[in-house]
Amino acid sequence: SGSSSSAASNIAATHPFSITTTALPNGTEGSPYDATVSATGGTPPYTWSISSGSLPSTVPLAATTGNISGTPSTSGTFTPILRVTDSANNALTQSYSFTISGTADSVLLNWSASPSAGVTGYNVYRSMASGSGYARITSSPVGGLTYTDTTVVDGQIYYYVVTSVDATGDESAYSESVQMNIS
Repeated sequence: SGSSSSAASNIAATHPFSITTTALPNGTEGSPYDATVSATGGTPPYTWSISSGSLPSTVPLAATTGNISGTPSTSGTFTPILRVTDSANNALTQSYSFTISGTADSVLLNWSASPSAGVTGYNVYRSMASGSGYARITSSPVGGLTYTDTTVVDGQIYYYVVTSVDATGDESAYSESVQMNIS
């Protein structure tokens, strides 16, 4: 006579519990930031928290969704260790490092048109000392009456002058100086 066997009836397949997000994107101060950390396996639902380190204060972690969003108000490198706990109380951590870069400072200069006939453009000069050491920061004469200097640095004082240029390249004397404190 033959023998029979029966298959086991209570087999449960489980996936290993793991955090699937390996990196967080970099961001910029003052611009919306949005990222989501996620996990797989284990026993959902999951709860997210910060184990150590920190996120920017204005960019919170949503405990139930793993969403990290907000508008960073500070720049710097953030190195949080995020923790996820499943409903069976299994916990995992993952460390991250991302940078929120500062906003670029700039100075918008504007001036009145030269009353001289034949003016074709303007050169902008900058110095860190009042009244001397001016260096041209425009690569060619500016056609309009505004210029934005995007190469300024926090904590510095700059002095600007403008000259007018005609079609033959003759340049006027410096305008009155304007002082700008970058902070």
